Amino acid sequence: MFIDSRQNFRSAEPVAACPAPGMSRRAPIAAQGIHRLGQGIVASAQLPRTAPQTTGMSAAAMVETASGWCRAADLRRGMLIHTMDGGLRPLADVAVGTIWPSGEDGGDLVNVPGGTLGACDDLWLMPDQCILVGSPVVQLALGLPHVQLAARHLAGFGACLLKRADAAQQIVTLRFSQPEAIWVNSGLVLCCDGTLERAGEIAPRLDAGHAADLVGLLSRGRLARAWDDAE
Repeated sequence: MFIDSRQNFRSAEPVAACPAPGMSRRAPIAAQGIHRLGQGIVASAQLPRTAPQTTGMSAAAMVETASGWCRAADLRRGMLIHTMDGGLRPLADVAVGTIWPSGEDGGDLVNVPGGTLGACDDLWLMPDQCILVGSPVVQLALGLPHVQLAARHLAGFGACLLKRADAAQQIVTLRFSQPEAIWVNSGLVLCCDGTLERAGEIAPRLDAGHAADLVGLLSRGRLARAWDDAE
């Protein structure tokens, strides 16, 4: 016995790409809504509106959580993280992206070797990822207990390099409801943005000129002398 497996289908309707409300016509076809010709929009594509990653650390970097040290790649929203003030704060957002060495938009990262600013092992940072620096030299030079400087300004400090990685690097960006400073790879202190509007900053952020001056002081070995003088 033969079974008729044919099925009935409605005639296909002609369709065309149509930008969703507020979307540029230059957007990829796949990101545009679909409409029946002459009959208006059927459905508009709903795309997540996420800001490009400009900060973050390599996925293998270790972050101190409530249950111990954990790879950045394994962190999830809501997990409790030890912050610099000693309190546990839940992660409000975890963004993961990949930086490709051959990417058209650059791909430069800052390689921070172990032993630099308290880091116990090598890691990669996005150039705009801020690091919290606090030491007697900061107090003496700037009159502040802590300052923030972008990782890009560490290029040339010790063995830190701004370069393209040899292979694709997965980058993890963490955010809390309020700006927080966290420990990464033991002693390196990274600054994480807050998700709330007008969340403020942990410490003043140095511009390129002042950051270069501070890194110059550290590079010339004045940190140890400043520490001795402070004591």
